[in-house]
Amino acid sequence: ASEQGYNIAGLGGSLGGGRASLSGFVEARDWWPSRFDLQGQLERGRIRYLTFLPTLEGDARLALEGPVEALSLNGDIQLSSVRFTERIDWEQWVIDVRESKLAEEVQTTLEDPLFSMNLSVRGQGAARIRNNLAHGDADVDLQVIGDTIRPGVVGTVRMQSGGRMFVQDREFEVARAELHYVDPWSFDPELD
Repeated sequence: ASEQGYNIAGLGGSLGGGRASLSGFVEARDWWPSRFDLQGQLERGRIRYLTFLPTLEGDARLALEGPVEALSLNGDIQLSSVRFTERIDWEQWVIDVRESKLAEEVQTTLEDPLFSMNLSVRGQGAARIRNNLAHGDADVDLQVIGDTIRPGVVGTVRMQSGGRMFVQDREFEVARAELHYVDPWSFDPELD
C-alpha cells in the first residue's frame, strides 16, 4: 500500500461455502481510491442477490474496473444449480416483480449507481424446477446488464425435453419450452 495505490497480490477466503480469491490493483490519490482494476474468482459458491429468486450455486470469474465514478462489474457466472421449488402464482409473481420487488432490492441512498454490470450467466441443465408449474431441468443463457440501481436481464431459459408442465389441472410432457427475456427492464419473459 502507498499513497498512489494498493496492490492485492492474492487475497483468499470463503464466500457462500465456496473458495473466493481477489487480486489486482487499486489506484489512489493521497490514499483515497480513484481507479479499480480487480479480478475475483469464486469456486463452488452460493449467492442470493435478489430475495425473490432462489440461491445460485456455481463458479464466477469477475472483474471490477474503472474510475470510482464509473465502475463496471463484468464477467462470467457458470451455474451448477438453481432450484425453483416454491409454489408460484405466475400472474401475481410477474406483477410483484414489476411493481415492488425490484424496487425494494435495489434501494440505495446514493443518487448514482455503485457500478454498471455486464454479467454472463450460463448453466447447462442447471435450473431444476420442481413446483406447481413444472418438473424438469432447464438450460440458462442470460445476460445481466444495467447497474446496481436498475438491473436488467436479457437472454433465454430453455426447459429440456422430457419434463412435465402443469396447466389448469392438466399435465403435459415437454417437447420444447422457452422463456425469452427481450425487454431487459420488465423481467416479464415471453413464453414459447
